[in-house]
Amino acid sequence: MNICDINVPKAEQDSLTIHQRLPNGHDNGGSAEVLRLVPLPYAMSFFLNQFRQVLIFKLTLPTRKIINKNNLLKGDILVLDLIAYNNWERPIYFAVSISPSSYLGLQRYFQLEGFTYRLVPVNTKKQGQFFGRVNTDLMYTNMMTKFRWGGMDKYTLHLDENAMRMSMNLRIQFTRLAEALAVEGKNDSALAVIDKCVEVMPHENVPYDFLMYQMADLYTQLGEFEKATPIMDKLIEVNKGNVRYYLNLDKFRLKAFEQDYQQSQAILLQISETYYRNDRTAEAHEVMAFLAGLLDDDLAKFYQPEEDILSNRDKLLQTTMEWLSHLHRITSTYNDSVLADSIREIITIANQNLIEAPTLE
Repeated sequence: MNICDINVPKAEQDSLTIHQRLPNGHDNGGSAEVLRLVPLPYAMSFFLNQFRQVLIFKLTLPTRKIINKNNLLKGDILVLDLIAYNNWERPIYFAVSISPSSYLGLQRYFQLEGFTYRLVPVNTKKQGQFFGRVNTDLMYTNMMTKFRWGGMDKYTLHLDENAMRMSMNLRIQFTRLAEALAVEGKNDSALAVIDKCVEVMPHENVPYDFLMYQMADLYTQLGEFEKATPIMDKLIEVNKGNVRYYLNLDKFRLKAFEQDYQQSQAILLQISETYYRNDRTAEAHEVMAFLAGLLDDDLAKFYQPEEDILSNRDKLLQTTMEWLSHLHRITSTYNDSVLADSIREIITIANQNLIEAPTLE
């Protein structure tokens, strides 16, 4: 490994400055923050990794805080150089599907326009799990009139694993656009976006997942409960089958699917809350009763003196009891007193049985 220093002459220091300015005449409305990156160090240490032949620059702390990386690969340096000398003359885009580490900490300056983020000189605060702003007019035009979907709406088409993963990304962008339009009060456009998502990615080709619950919930918020019902019914069917399958696995295999198992439970729980909020108590009661029964059966394993269970019992028990407490809170909030009383009884019996359960010596 060769290690050496680059001492940049003062006359050439500006060539390493990563600096952005607004184009002449650009109006930022008085609230936008001009994009400025901390200049790269004038004297940088670098080393050549002889195994991968990748040139990596070590970053000083100020730069590292902005870029959010400990090292810069050659591709990163290329991107920063492009930003530095582009002078906002041509648009710069990042794909939504690449690793966040490739964004170089610039996410706050992103504008979503479809399946790409455009770098803009406007600082947008992160909202929830998403970052950047949404250009609803441009993104709506792209998603609704310009993009082609490759036949995903044809039931005879087979999507392989890679295409299926990408389809999840597409649903995320549909969701972001619909939510942004709803916030702007463009309810008709938001509904059209959801309709488009359901049309081009049907369950038969792209099985409904947690993202489709968000779509269904947005339908209900926009007053279209009847459109949400088929989606929620399918999600209930799919996720009931999932949790039954997971619970039929032996303990070791179930541990490998723990995250999927909990996600299916969470989807069913969220659907029941949506039913409660829309005065569909009977449907909500049925889903919650199913979950309560599963958790009651799940508790039985904590009473067994098996070493593999007892050694992890505290963690497993805490998760199960938290789920039951959550169910009890929701059913009580929406005055489903019969089910709330039943869940409270399950919790009481569980607490008593666990006191008498064997412990691992």
